Amino acid sequence: LWGNPVPTLFDPVAAAYAAGHSFADEKPVRIEIEDNGLTRVIEGTPNAVALINPRKDEFLDWLVEAYRYAQ
Repeated sequence: LWGNPVPTLFDPVAAAYAAGHSFADEKPVRIEIEDNGLTRVIEGTPNAVALINPRKDEFLDWLVEAYRYAQ
């Protein structure tokens, strides 16, 4: 995806976070959505949380187990 040989799993990490599972550090940020739909981090009072320093192996272990449980 996006020209990379390995896809980046933004949506599953965000969904896990929304469900109460955190696999990254939180960083308060201010974002704006431009007219063309791009999201940008800007200076100012935070209005969102960015997930940084993901714990990839921990997340993938959890995701595989969650899929296994769902079967």
